[in-house]
Amino acid sequence: AIVLAVFAAITFGAFSIMAKKAMHLGSVLSVSLISIVVGLPLMFVLSLFYSDWGKITWEAVVWFFLAGFLAPGLGRPLVYLAIKYVGVGRAMPLMTVTPFLSTVVAILWLRERPGPVIFGATALVVSGCFLIALKPESDKDWRRIYLLLPIAHSMVMAFATTTRRISLLVFPDIIIGITIASL
Repeated sequence: AIVLAVFAAITFGAFSIMAKKAMHLGSVLSVSLISIVVGLPLMFVLSLFYSDWGKITWEAVVWFFLAGFLAPGLGRPLVYLAIKYVGVGRAMPLMTVTPFLSTVVAILWLRERPGPVIFGATALVVSGCFLIALKPESDKDWRRIYLLLPIAHSMVMAFATTTRRISLLVFPDIIIGITIASL
């Protein structure tokens, strides 16, 4: 699990740097669409070999579509907008408030009960986000209002993560879930 988490952090970091470099090549919506469409054929082919489409229910389809509407649908453009307007160095750390918001949503919606360690860790994350949001007077290249973009992303991702959890409880096939969500 630790290796996967480190790998995810590395790839997400690389993604944000590449996104910032490519931002001048297209609009936020076109970049979002391209980033989703590229993986869709691969996931569909994998689903034909490793999944059973005959077992899927309409309830699962609705949950996977809702999860996909939230992320990547709303979440991806918000990532690109945040990177564009506040930069990678502020946007990505501010998006780390997502686990805190996901925990709150999971507590309220799924009735999960995390322990004190989780609450302590999320308090540290929120404190770090507050420090990142501080803007020195000499920093004129961005406006504080744009900090709402990574926060909005985190809110969308909190609901997307919880919705993914529900969809996988309804139908536990990750490959089909990713394929439907990408549609």
